[in-house]
Amino acid sequence: MSARESTLIDRCRVIQIRGQPWFVDKIGNPKGNREKYACFVLDGASQPLPHSPAWHWKASLPRYPLEFWSEVLAYHIGSVMGVQVPPCFPAVVEGKSGALSRSIVDIFHRQFLVHGGDLILPLKPDYDRQRGREHSVQLVRHALAPLRLVGRYYPKLVDQLVLDAILGNGDRHQDNWAFVSTYNLRRKVFKILKLCPAFDNGSSLCREHGEDKVRDMLLSRRALDRYIGAGRAHIRWQTVADGLVQLSHEDLLRRHIETWPEFERRIRPLVQFPARLMERAIRRVAELSRDFDDELQISKGREDFLVELVERRRTRILERCL
Repeated sequence: MSARESTLIDRCRVIQIRGQPWFVDKIGNPKGNREKYACFVLDGASQPLPHSPAWHWKASLPRYPLEFWSEVLAYHIGSVMGVQVPPCFPAVVEGKSGALSRSIVDIFHRQFLVHGGDLILPLKPDYDRQRGREHSVQLVRHALAPLRLVGRYYPKLVDQLVLDAILGNGDRHQDNWAFVSTYNLRRKVFKILKLCPAFDNGSSLCREHGEDKVRDMLLSRRALDRYIGAGRAHIRWQTVADGLVQLSHEDLLRRHIETWPEFERRIRPLVQFPARLMERAIRRVAELSRDFDDELQISKGREDFLVELVERRRTRILERCL
């Protein structure tokens, strides 16, 4: 179900992390190649959202200064679509700007993450987790099968692939999807609770291109379609005849529907979001960026481009897949 617009309006704000009641952990950083901090706020009245004491702050890669806005936008876009994404705010820590996402696990109830790579390795010990080139739909489903997770959770992972297709996110590798899990020490029982919301969405929304390229694609439908068509999903498709193939986001969704026709009923509602609601969500975040220094602002031209980009990606999915 899509989020209420009033909820997204309320969550379109900047969080300042400085001093009490915040505690910033710069040592126990989560995995990844960006600067990251774990942030805690134990004063309930000061928490960005009720009952949310644990957060993760992540900076952009230096060569992509607007990347943290892609994380924030992904939350708002996913919420309009009806795909679960951790709530995410632009946030400033010690003068540095980044994206602040709510922790996926409840540390006070001994929850932890089991990443996709953790499930693949016992099945395929020689799996190259650094490159992830063997990461495929078929391998994922094979890894989920022994735990009887395919029927219940694989459709929810497909929801994240639909979000990736709208965002143009090519980084949904084996450690960018995971399960929230617990372990009962007394009973020695391991239990998977749920599939995590779609996290680590920064490698998307054309964050790699500057203003000139964005302007060219805004003015040329052909250039925009070339850009969209050149994007590839991280997760591959494997067949006996072709081996491992890395597909466009659209072709990956189309293969799912051709192989499992029931996915059409799941994918279609996610891409039939109200265009005006989506546009308002994107423009609100862009307007919020104007509170930042010039080099960290989403320009008016990029704002218009993002609206066009998301709508064009949606249109192409409807035309080519559904």
